Amino acid sequence: MKNEELIVKVEDFFGIPDKLRAKTRISEILRIRHCMFYFFTFELNMGCAEIGRLMNRDHATVINGRENVKNFKRFEPVYCDILSVIKSLYIGEEPKFNASLKLVKTPKYNLQDGYFN
Repeated sequence: MKNEELIVKVEDFFGIPDKLRAKTRISEILRIRHCMFYFFTFELNMGCAEIGRLMNRDHATVINGRENVKNFKRFEPVYCDILSVIKSLYIGEEPKFNASLKLVKTPKYNLQDGYFN
């Protein structure tokens, strides 16, 4: 699977079309984006500059985001659950919906009002 396809699948799963590469700092989207940085780095062995080009960010943002995941996944199970979803989508399995994903997976992003429903 191509990396661009994975991004689209993750956006579709979480109901945030075209948001992972956008310049938004909404916390729900940031968590998912940072988990994508972590997955690309540690599962697919991509470099920070390469990930940055793919996700429309610079390499320092990629480093910061993946370090956030590394530090917070011990205390916030939602990070592990997001990573599990990303890995499942990557290998073509149906992701399991864990309880902590309720904090992230929402019906749809309300573009008009700028918040999650």
